[in-house]
Amino acid sequence: KAFICAVLSVARVLIIRLMMQPRFQLTVISFAVGGLIAFLSELLLLIILKGRNPVKRAVKIILLLAVNISVFTCTVIYGIAPAIILQPHSDEASYEFLKDAPFAEEISFEGENGLINGWFYNIAGKDAPTVLYFYGNYETASTRLAYLTESYEDSAFRDCNFAVFDYPSYGKSEGRCNDKALLQFSLDVYDKLLTISDEIIVLGYSVGTGPACYLAGQRDVKSLILYAPYATGTDLYNNVLDIFHGPMELLVAFDIKSIAYVRSITEPALIFASGDDEVIPLSSSERLAEAFCGRCTLIKTEGDHNSFLLSDFIKEKTAVFIKGGNVCD
Repeated sequence: KAFICAVLSVARVLIIRLMMQPRFQLTVISFAVGGLIAFLSELLLLIILKGRNPVKRAVKIILLLAVNISVFTCTVIYGIAPAIILQPHSDEASYEFLKDAPFAEEISFEGENGLINGWFYNIAGKDAPTVLYFYGNYETASTRLAYLTESYEDSAFRDCNFAVFDYPSYGKSEGRCNDKALLQFSLDVYDKLLTISDEIIVLGYSVGTGPACYLAGQRDVKSLILYAPYATGTDLYNNVLDIFHGPMELLVAFDIKSIAYVRSITEPALIFASGDDEVIPLSSSERLAEAFCGRCTLIKTEGDHNSFLLSDFIKEKTAVFIKGGNVCD
């Protein structure tokens, strides 16, 4: 009995420790199964060591049930949240369309964590600046550029080239997608793009604002534009369920801290945020804007989270900012 108890206890600990390692990128099902195994192992342990006193046995069962339910819940949260924030997918129709589109050049290269694939829209010429775009969760590089090719003259990026690359495991890119991989990805694509364009403007939207901020703090960029940015990954969690404070922050697996990255940015920055945004709290964008050490302009707009890329007002102000004009006029 003692040997069986020891094996079960060690197995439970190993399972929990394994699930808390982000590099394994376990699926939600794996987390649920792991938590269930830990739960059942404790129950089996209770059966083996059950005492004669029914009251004490009942108290032990209640306590261990509470512990295991807590462990199960925490491990599932740790696994589910990143799977909601990052949902890798592809857009084959847009990819095939771009293969024959004028000025669209497919780029593939080996990054730190595997193959990176994307597009360079070389429409404005070699002397024009390039907008490097980090997209939102439900986009891909092909989706965004295919749309831009059909609306370029009405976009905020007219007179600029445009580059967008797929995050790890999105589109044609390889590797595992998590917070640390996104940060390294941002440096990889910038270094590659610098061999093509001398002047790079960084644009981030939603989840893409994290790696955009990190890049702007690590490399020399012309300017930074953010649509619906967040100060920390914890803010995204608390916007859904406001419990991730203190020790509970340990459950935040998507641990991007944009507010820390922007403190070293000296280039001009422009932020658009909305009080109607149901995904990114306005207060989070405001905290981020206050953290910049350089010149940062925060413009508050109206509209939900999906309205930023469609807003004529945002397009106009973005175009003015890219050209070095005064966005406050």
